[in-house]
Amino acid sequence: MICGILLMLVLALEMLKDRKTNHIPLVYIPLMPVMAVGAIVAVIPLAMFLSYQEEFDKLNPLIPSHYWFLAKKTMHALKTNNWKVSAKDL
Repeated sequence: MICGILLMLVLALEMLKDRKTNHIPLVYIPLMPVMAVGAIVAVIPLAMFLSYQEEFDKLNPLIPSHYWFLAKKTMHALKTNNWKVSAKDL
């Protein structure tokens, strides 16, 4: 699932690059920040999962419901602690 999201982001950026070199109107440039945020939101929970594996020992990020739980828990911990997380915050 995550690889699919990242692949879509990479393909979208490649499409934007091709359009830029062909001088087609750059209507899609405003989407770049949205795609960057999407990539960050997709990668941060996986980084937390790898960093604090003992906290998430029963979760498998390949299962969408487990990934959703991991993402919610990670984003909540990041938001409440000024974007700094330790094992006790999770």
